This record gives sequence, C-alpha cells and structure tokens, in this order.
Amino acid sequence: AEEAEQRKAEEKALEIKADAAAIAAREAQKKAEKAEAQKTAEEEKLAAALTAATSASSVFAAAVEFIRASTGASAYFAISDLPEKEPVAKSSEYEAPVEGEEGAVEAEGYGEEEGAAAGYGEDEGEKPPPPPKFVPQELKYVYAAAS
Repeated sequence: AEEAEQRKAEEKALEIKADAAAIAAREAQKKAEKAEAQKTAEEEKLAAALTAATSASSVFAAAVEFIRASTGASAYFAISDLPEKEPVAKSSEYEAPVEGEEGAVEAEGYGEEEGAAAGYGEDEGEKPPPPPKFVPQELKYVYAAAS
C-alpha cells in the first residue's frame, strides 16, 4: 500500500514537472513570436521613414530611432572641436637596417642630433615635457533620441 502511494506521488511529481516544462516552452515561444513581430514592425517603420525622408537629417533621425527601438537604449550625438586622431600606419620602410646592410652606419647616430638640438637628452632620464592637453571650447548636441 505504501509502495502504491509512493508511486502515485512520484507520478504526480513527474506530471507537475512535465506541465511546468510545457508552460515554460509555450511562454518562450510566445516571447519569441512577440519579439519577431516587434522586429518586423520596426523594420517596416524604418523602411517607411526612409522612403518618406527628404533630407539627410530625416534619414539620420530614422536610423537613430530604429537603433534606439531595437536596442532599447537612448542615444545622443554631439560635435566637439576636439581634433580627430588619425591612425598611424605601420610601415616597414622606416625600420632600422640590420647590421651588415647598407644604411646601418647612417642609422646608428639617428636621433642624437635631434635630442641635442631640442635641449633634451643630455641626461639619460630627462624626457621632453608632454604636450598640453587640448580642452574643447565647443560642444554642440546634434541629436538626442527620446528614451
């Protein structure tokens, strides 16, 4: 009798677990369908806004609104008078020549005249002062997305 009751309790526990798994699967499917429907609606809204756009600023606003809607984050764009940093391309033509190649003798003293001419380098540990930091004088907000 006790074994039968224990078996019934185990079966009931398995049924409850199966029901919980089925409910979780249904909820996950509904959530995925809702997300897909929202994504499709946002893409259609973007396509309509881009089709109706008459200027670069309206295209920019539509694109930023699409990004904000799809990520859920607010965004703003600002323009400052900070100088742009250009990436420095690594070039092999300025590498020091290997000993025994032509130009090795010329490259040995390279940089000594420059340091002496600038007044730096007399002491091994002395370095030129860093350039002053650039403080921006202008900051203009171009666009801010509502969150």
